[in-house]
Amino acid sequence: QLRASTRHGHRLLDHHPLLAALVHGNVNLESYAQALASLYATHYALEKFILEHAKAAGWPEIFIPRSPALALDLAQLKKKPYPLQVSFPALTVDLPTVVGVLYVLEGSRLGGHFLSQQLCLQLPEQTPFRFFADTSGKLHRRWARFLALAHERIQPEEIPACCTAA
Repeated sequence: QLRASTRHGHRLLDHHPLLAALVHGNVNLESYAQALASLYATHYALEKFILEHAKAAGWPEIFIPRSPALALDLAQLKKKPYPLQVSFPALTVDLPTVVGVLYVLEGSRLGGHFLSQQLCLQLPEQTPFRFFADTSGKLHRRWARFLALAHERIQPEEIPACCTAA
């Protein structure tokens, strides 16, 4: 249900002018830097929420944020993050909300890794890919573990709240 409920938003992101070049293979160093700059504020805000509230809400796993890697990539590209363009909705501090937000963040981690494999063929060799590329070797295991824990800890009646948060 999470996948179905986020499909429309995912499609909108894929076609956003700053991100479409990454997804559709028409990217240069400037469009890559702009895309990263547009992602920072949202990722930072969502990761901050998870880091501050996931444990208290009952999520057992340690979350590893990617916004520090994104900040390093932006610094190397000499690009400042763009400010958040819309006000962020207040998020409820409960397990369904945490799972919904983690679904977005962990899904982004998974998708970003596959995207980095395409981008490294199109961009100069010195291009930083810290944010997108996963070098841990644990990406698929991490995603499977997230899905298993979410399935184990979320009750059927809580799924709509997860979808709303995502």
